[in-house]
Amino acid sequence: MKKLIFCGILCFVVLLLVADEAKKYDLVSKLKKGDSFTKSVKVEMESSMETEMGKQEMSMGLQVNGDMSVGDVDEKGTVTAMDKVTRVVSKIKGMGMEVEYDSDKKQEEGKESDPLSMTRAQIAQRYGRYVNKTFKTKISKQWTVEIPEDGKEMEKDMLLGYLEGMAQLPDHPVCVGDVWEVNIKRELGGSAEGGSLEMVVSLTLKEVKDSTAIIEGKFKSAKVPEGEVELEKSSYTLHFNIEKGYPESEALSLSLVGKEKSLEGEDVSVMVVLKRKCEFKSKEEPKEEPKKEEQK
Repeated sequence: MKKLIFCGILCFVVLLLVADEAKKYDLVSKLKKGDSFTKSVKVEMESSMETEMGKQEMSMGLQVNGDMSVGDVDEKGTVTAMDKVTRVVSKIKGMGMEVEYDSDKKQEEGKESDPLSMTRAQIAQRYGRYVNKTFKTKISKQWTVEIPEDGKEMEKDMLLGYLEGMAQLPDHPVCVGDVWEVNIKRELGGSAEGGSLEMVVSLTLKEVKDSTAIIEGKFKSAKVPEGEVELEKSSYTLHFNIEKGYPESEALSLSLVGKEKSLEGEDVSVMVVLKRKCEFKSKEEPKEEPKKEEQK
């Protein structure tokens, strides 16, 4: 009898697990007018070039903070959002110098005789013009972002962009284990080399915890059209709030290796490691506490 009860419970649990895996989830934007978020995009890049003369290493870090608020939402679910840049922090290390820039701190004027202060002034000029500037974007139900004309230059200046994320959601409900493929192109304008990065990513809905969908990605290819590089390692994870319809966090890591020719015609081995993390935090309205009745 006990064995029968145990087998019955086991079958019930298995049925629940199968039912959960077969459940379909609609991963779409559910933003409403008046929703607002704080936003943080952090990118790190490490690169090394090796020639017969030796090895040169360089690292770059860039963090952009902002506030995003939702305006109108049309009948197709497309959102008009106001995305304001509130702070930019940059750090560059390499070629015998280390330069930091923080838009929240007062910047000293560059002196022509000092390469370090001149480099800092150039970085301040590049990024400082975007601080406190607001960009009007369009966000589809699949969280693809339409960049306005006045934001395209900033996307080129920011390493891997700021306004546009990496998330591209499926155009149909999916179950745990379902796979979809996306094509992504981002600018590398914030780096010394410039250019763009084109990626083909296979995304899988791995699991759902409470109201958060956990999506993992496998990069099928990643290339820089301006150079010959190969994908060595990669990872991608997206946490998407199903109930409220927005990406809570997104993390990407890429290792690229390649070879190119120097101006002198010398073979140069190149390795680049890119990491990008984006976080959204909802600014929910504080709930009003019920007023206490006055004692008579």
